[in-house]
Amino acid sequence: MLQVRQLEKIIDNRSALSIERLDLNPGDIMTVIGLVGSGKTLLIRLLSGILSPGGGKVFLEGYNTGTQIARHENSSSIPCGLTIT
Repeated sequence: MLQVRQLEKIIDNRSALSIERLDLNPGDIMTVIGLVGSGKTLLIRLLSGILSPGGGKVFLEGYNTGTQIARHENSSSIPCGLTIT
């Protein structure tokens, strides 16, 4: 299960992303659509742990992914295999 609580990311003193609550259960399918610059890639980077959120928490299978510092903060690639089983 993937759970997001009060996730936010501030870039250049502006709110780049803000999600109050998101729950995805095993087998759920989510589509992320939006205009260029709307935060789609930012969302995936936050959920995968590439970037650290400015606030809030992301839980994957009950594990708080925010307890580790993002190791790939400057990476332009997104790891494959973010799977909820």
